[in-house]
Amino acid sequence: MIEMEKIGKNLIELMERKGISQIELSRKAGITQRQLWNIIHGKVKDVRYETLQKLARGLEVKVSDITGETEEIQREKKLIESQKEKIKKFLDQITEIEPVHKPLKPIPVYGRIPAGRPRETWNELVEDYINIPDVPDNAFALKVSGDSMIGAGIEDGDIVIIVPGGDVFNGDIVIALIDGSEFTLKRLIKQDNMVILQPANDNYKPILFTEEQARERLQILGVMIGIYRKIKRARSSDILQN
Repeated sequence: MIEMEKIGKNLIELMERKGISQIELSRKAGITQRQLWNIIHGKVKDVRYETLQKLARGLEVKVSDITGETEEIQREKKLIESQKEKIKKFLDQITEIEPVHKPLKPIPVYGRIPAGRPRETWNELVEDYINIPDVPDNAFALKVSGDSMIGAGIEDGDIVIIVPGGDVFNGDIVIALIDGSEFTLKRLIKQDNMVILQPANDNYKPILFTEEQARERLQILGVMIGIYRKIKRARSSDILQN
């Protein structure tokens, strides 16, 4: 079994080197944002070789660059996984397997966050609920206002899924509280004794802190793990006019 902590660290380093966000990598690799977040943060016990290949293609690197293992070991594991897959297909043919459906969990959507107020007092500020599978119990959602993160695939009006607490890694997109009053959604970068809240739009400037300033002025409220976007359907009249 591959050491998941090593894979997570290698993925973070490769994304930073390539300048690719988690959202962009999940899209390029063809896996869900939640699946990628779980891999990076060590929330899964193992990763299929097929998934590693997808991540490697998305990053334009070798699988061994992600795992830190030699290509010979990787080939052996691929062969073992292929054999396991053949056995599984055979068993599926002779065994009736009930499908597993992950339950949907309603999480609150906030249009804004009140500064200085604990999470437990936000109930009256809930604008809506959305049903999301496989999220932590304390997850919540925020409605995005503005286009400062459009380069990371986050558009004005999108709803982002936030998980508070836990580890925050270099390169994560976070919801941050500045000076106890200003909230912002940005990518967190730690570089050369600086803490940077980096937008994904050249029209906006990064917000810079020294490490000492960050300790005094900056609070990370949670890490973004996904985007929920409602797709608008065109009206039949619009289609006919076009």
